[in-house]
Amino acid sequence: MAVENWVAFYFDGNQAWGFINSPQDWLDKIIIPYERESSTDMLLRACRGPNNRKNAPFFGFVVECKGISLGQWAKENGMNLPLTSSKT
Repeated sequence: MAVENWVAFYFDGNQAWGFINSPQDWLDKIIIPYERESSTDMLLRACRGPNNRKNAPFFGFVVECKGISLGQWAKENGMNLPLTSSKT
């Protein structure tokens, strides 16, 4: 099985947040909570903030987040960020 490229980052959304250190973190900490409460469609539109969180890129929806989108950054880093889980 091939190992997926992964770059850790911090995500701060309205319903879920935290350090995302692996594809499983993305599913457990972000996707599953958003699937339960609303929609995951907008998650990849979160933008990079001006400051890192403990040396990890920071992405969110707050006004100071005006950089590259999470979706574009993930693509540039060869990361796959699915918007659904198998638990729904």
